[in-house]
Amino acid sequence: SGCLAGTTREFVLENFECREVEIGLEELRLADEIFLTSAGLGIIQVAEFERRRLKGEAHPIMSLLPF
Repeated sequence: SGCLAGTTREFVLENFECREVEIGLEELRLADEIFLTSAGLGIIQVAEFERRRLKGEAHPIMSLLPF
């Protein structure tokens, strides 16, 4: 998929119940929530995808991270 094995991504995979799967654009269009990880920014909750607002509620994972 082109994702880099970054430190924030690794932290999330090792410390939270989650699974890593390859999905297509259609699955993203159906998603309730989308998150991106970045070493510089931590975890970013996506607010809008293809002009559709996502849940936008504060997800618990956002308050559990050490950064």
